[in-house]
Amino acid sequence: ACLGIGNIFTAQNKHGEALQWHETALEFAKKTTDRELLAESFLHVAADLISLQEYDLTLQLSKLGEPVFLTSQHKAWLADWYSYRGEAYHALGKYTEAQAWLHAAWDLNQNLNYLWSQSINLMALGRVYIAQKRMDEAKEYLLLALKTIQSFGSHTLLLRVYSLLAELGEVKSDYQLAWQFRRQYHELAIQDAQQLAKEKLTNALERRIKDLDSQLFVLQTRQENILLRQKSSADTELLQTLRNATLQDPLTGASNRRHLDQEMPLMYQRCNEANRPFTILMVDLDHFKPYNDVYGYARG
Repeated sequence: ACLGIGNIFTAQNKHGEALQWHETALEFAKKTTDRELLAESFLHVAADLISLQEYDLTLQLSKLGEPVFLTSQHKAWLADWYSYRGEAYHALGKYTEAQAWLHAAWDLNQNLNYLWSQSINLMALGRVYIAQKRMDEAKEYLLLALKTIQSFGSHTLLLRVYSLLAELGEVKSDYQLAWQFRRQYHELAIQDAQQLAKEKLTNALERRIKDLDSQLFVLQTRQENILLRQKSSADTELLQTLRNATLQDPLTGASNRRHLDQEMPLMYQRCNEANRPFTILMVDLDHFKPYNDVYGYARG
């Protein structure tokens, strides 16, 4: 977990906060028997120190952690470990030591399939040779780095290697080389900036559309609820009307036989539970037909 939190800060270029979390992970890893976790924690701390330009501390850490990497199953980690050491020596102006450790890393990297690590390693070698004024070797390694990066298309690394090749051209007074890669650098940087602006605009429009969709959904839901309540009320009234029509005589409004069949068992049960008598009164009017004949069925 500490490694993951540290990596989040690394992605935000907050290397100080990242170092704190990665150092915490390293202290936890030292208390375990997991050598791979220990090696990974060492590697993250070293990367943070390089980013913070703490080169002396990087060298101290590299010597302390080397036995862990020599026994690790991840040879790419050992190559990265040597690369960090070489970069620290380079930053301190110790080019011979830097060259030795970067070549040790390259001896491992070229037998592995980690193109990102290979690219970083090759560019570091190119920078060392530029510092030593060994321009042919610098160009060889930087062009190899360019070829490697183009194989997987990282714009971040392409910008970095274009800048180094342009710098090489300027140091060599090879202005055609410098112009070629400076132009490619700016073209790619402009392309990335335009793409970033487009993505930001697209994201803003998408957020706005989502907000409008949400507002529309709320309004539709409210309207549907209102219509549903109105329909439910109308349906209830209609249902009650139909129920009454099936249980009452349409002429007199008196309960019919169906209503009697429904209600009699319930009334009998209530009277029985309350210990009250249950009485039925039956009335039959004789000779009612003459009344209907005289006054009509409505009056009858």
